Amino acid sequence: GISPPTLIGSGMAPPARMERFDTAQEEEAFAEHKVDMTAVGPPLPEAEVEGSPAATPAPDAAPAEWAEYAGPASDIPAPPPQPPKGAEAHVSEAAELAARQGKSVIPAYATWPSKNRFYCWGNIMTGPKEDDHLRAATWSLLIIPLLLFMLAAGPDLVRELKPLFYVVWVSFGLSVVSLIITAYTDPGIVPRNADVNAQPENGLHSRRVEADGISVVEMWCTTCRIYRPPGCTHCRDCDNCVLDWDHHCPFVGNCIGRRNYGVFTFFLGSVSILTVAMVAACAVVTMGPEWKQYYSPSRVATMGVSAILLLSLLFGLVIGCFTCFHITLILSNVTTKEWCKAKERSQLRKNRVYRLLCACFEPSMISDKVRETIPNPAFRGPGGGYTELL
Repeated sequence: GISPPTLIGSGMAPPARMERFDTAQEEEAFAEHKVDMTAVGPPLPEAEVEGSPAATPAPDAAPAEWAEYAGPASDIPAPPPQPPKGAEAHVSEAAELAARQGKSVIPAYATWPSKNRFYCWGNIMTGPKEDDHLRAATWSLLIIPLLLFMLAAGPDLVRELKPLFYVVWVSFGLSVVSLIITAYTDPGIVPRNADVNAQPENGLHSRRVEADGISVVEMWCTTCRIYRPPGCTHCRDCDNCVLDWDHHCPFVGNCIGRRNYGVFTFFLGSVSILTVAMVAACAVVTMGPEWKQYYSPSRVATMGVSAILLLSLLFGLVIGCFTCFHITLILSNVTTKEWCKAKERSQLRKNRVYRLLCACFEPSMISDKVRETIPNPAFRGPGGGYTELL
């Protein structure tokens, strides 16, 4: 027989010894206690004899896998590694994919420790994939009604009021451009500390510093391992610290912060103008003489224009309320978070004009970092081990 491994100092009772027999008669004789234990293995201490109180395993003493144990301790299989979750899963997949392609070095954005996604060699970024369905809904509500209206009544609108036709298309183009910029640019992300063991100074999670001649308080972020500047907030959806964080908008699929807040406000304004123009276009078309001549409640074009009119009214009402709300925030020079929590505005935030028109041109703090080339942690050399690149 083979003795089980000794559990010294583990506080766990060893499992019952598993015996091996050459014939069924030997096994039966052993079961009836007719065979001396020393004949099939070394003697066990009295406390370890099967059936004694000390040998009775505790409910959580020995793992269930030991019931079939019959080999050295090194043969016990280790539990399978659990797949990473959240942002780490994206990092592992990107690194493993590059490793399978034989790439020993990868761009830093492939292992960027957040839920953001990067495209075009790190020049374009957006939010987490959980927002994709709402982002698709935004694009659908923006494009489909306009195309249906132009198919049903576009020629009539050109004949009745051509300037309004141009207003509709110009406001639509501005809405699309501003939505792309808002959704696919850096909102003002602050890079994380590369030192994974970084700790707050003197164990203090807040500190007072001088910035632009103003004494401000900076709070420690345990995820990014940095002291956040005033007005900077860690977004739970993107898993990044963002300057002048206003809110995370799943309908555009990105955070709204210092570098894209002005464009986001412009997007709301242009969509509001588009919805008003669409309502006016539907009214002009339906009141035209040619439209009245061919009017019929069962006509497909009539039903389509009526549906678009109702959708434009509803959509315009919602977007108009958001636009008015953000205009109020701009006049007060506060963010949505500060307004909701009744907090004082950041002392370092500049005037309203700068926030609305100029902040979007500030250089990104991560644009150079995400395009750096770093060793691929998942790349294995010819010997099968990890390759260390200098």
